[in-house]
Amino acid sequence: MEQLIIIKFLEKEKVNYQVYDKPKKRKSATEMFADYGEAIKDKEREEETQEWEVAEIADWSKQGENDK
Repeated sequence: MEQLIIIKFLEKEKVNYQVYDKPKKRKSATEMFADYGEAIKDKEREEETQEWEVAEIADWSKQGENDK
């Protein structure tokens, strides 16, 4: 929001400027559901997720041992 105000000010004052960090367009709900549907069909991604979950559980158990 602040960027928009600054840009409007620069345009009003006719200041020459260049935008380096353009705001990202938010995806619609339909696009997000399509992405989700694609992701759950990817078996390699599912296996990787399971590996991360196992690693996370292992980290929690190690942390619990260190807290004793």
